[in-house]
Amino acid sequence: SYIFAMAKNQAMDFLRSEPKNEKNIEDYKNIITVRDNTTDKLNDEEIEKITNALFFLPLKQREVITMKFFQGMTFEDIAKALNISLNTAASRYRYGIEKLKGKLKELGNEI
Repeated sequence: SYIFAMAKNQAMDFLRSEPKNEKNIEDYKNIITVRDNTTDKLNDEEIEKITNALFFLPLKQREVITMKFFQGMTFEDIAKALNISLNTAASRYRYGIEKLKGKLKELGNEI
């Protein structure tokens, strides 16, 4: 529980500190640990495109996607770390992914 809270706080501090339109990719990559099998199949350029598009999402969706996609956390772990229900964690992820796909398409960066 302590580890999840620490990870959540670190991610939240970073996400809040970055202006919405500023995309400092190197700093962002430093706080995330890519452990998910999905990200193993993506190259650095694709991960950078996703990271750029993430900054256009609402904070609550962005934090869940970051925890799930880049940190490899389960919805149960995310729910505990954020003190939200499992359904809320899954919904934020689902809606965020839909918006992320739309933003990638809009930017011409479909993956």
